[in-house]
Amino acid sequence: MSLADELRARIEREGPMRVRDFMDAALRAYYGRGPAIGGEGADFYTASNVSLFPHALARFVRAASQRLGSARVVELGGGRGEVAAALGLDVTVVEPSAGLAEAQRARGLKVVASLAQLPPAPTVFVANEVLDALPVHRILMTDAGAREGYVAWREGAFVEEPGPLSDPRLSLGASRLALAPGQRAEVCLEASDLLAQMSEVAPKMIALFLDYGGEPATLYGEAHPFGTLRGFRQHRVTGAFEAPGEQDVTADVDFAWIATLARERGLDVLGERRQGEFLADLEILDDMMSALQRGDVSAYAAGKNLLMPGGMGERFRALALGRGVAANPPLPGFRPDLYPGASRR
Repeated sequence: MSLADELRARIEREGPMRVRDFMDAALRAYYGRGPAIGGEGADFYTASNVSLFPHALARFVRAASQRLGSARVVELGGGRGEVAAALGLDVTVVEPSAGLAEAQRARGLKVVASLAQLPPAPTVFVANEVLDALPVHRILMTDAGAREGYVAWREGAFVEEPGPLSDPRLSLGASRLALAPGQRAEVCLEASDLLAQMSEVAPKMIALFLDYGGEPATLYGEAHPFGTLRGFRQHRVTGAFEAPGEQDVTADVDFAWIATLARERGLDVLGERRQGEFLADLEILDDMMSALQRGDVSAYAAGKNLLMPGGMGERFRALALGRGVAANPPLPGFRPDLYPGASRR
C-alpha cells in the first residue's frame, strides 16, 4: 500500500488531518528512501551541490569554534554528506533518515539519528536547508478569524479545508501575520522544538542556518496570498498534497519568527544576512577567481549562482544564533565593515 493510500484510509477512518501531520508523514517517507539531491534525476538543487560552498562555510565554522574556545562541529540534516565531507573538519551529522545516513556513512562520516544521542558540549551547528523541511501548520484566515488547515479526501484528491486551531501558539503566529480573509500562511512550531533540543546538548553554541525565506511582508499577504507551501518533483513546482512520499514538500522560512522562537529559548541573534552577502564576506569570490584561473569554469559558474541578486544570493538568508558567546566582533560572514554598501537588517 502506498503512503497516499494509507493517508486516504486514515482520513476516511478518522476525518481530516492537520496539514502539519500530512506533511510530516510525507517528508518522513520521502527522505527515508534517501532521495537524490541535485543533478539529473533529483527533485531539487541545493547549495551543497556547489563545490566552493563548503570551503566558504569552513571559514565561518573555524571562526565560530575559536569564538567558543573549543567546540565540536555538528551538521543537522546533512543531505548526502557533501558539505560535511568537504569541510575538512571533524563533523558529526545528525540525520534521522536511514537512506541519507547510509550515504553519509559511505563518505566516512560520523552519523547519529538524533540530537539526543550527543552528550552536552560546546557546539557549532551548521544547518543548510533544514528549517524549510520542518513540518508546518497552516493558517487559513476567514471572516470569523483564524482557522487551521486540514487535509481532507474529496472527489478523488487530497484538498485543504479549514478546521479548529490545534495549538494555542497558532493564535500568536496568526496575529503577527495580519492576514486578510481568504489568505493563507504557514507557522512553523517545530523550529521551537528543534532549538530546544539543540540547547539541551550545547550549553554554549553558535548555530548557522541557511535557507530560503524572508520576512512576513514578503512571504504572505498580498505577496503570496495562498502561502508558500509547495512540492518539488524533478525540479518542478507541484501541489503540496500531490504524491505524498514521492516528492519533496517545503515552505519558505519566516526568519523573524525563527528569531522570536530563538529568543524565547534564551538564544541570541548574532547576525542575519542575505546569502550572497554572507558568502562574499567569507571570500567565496576569491575562490571563484581561483577556480577560473585553474580552468574550472563550472565551479565558477555554480559559485556565481549562489551570489546572484534575484536568485539564491537574495532568496536565501543566513542566520546565526548563539548562547554563552559574545556577539562582537561580528563573526565572518556577518562583518558590516567589509561591505558597507550591502543592505542588511
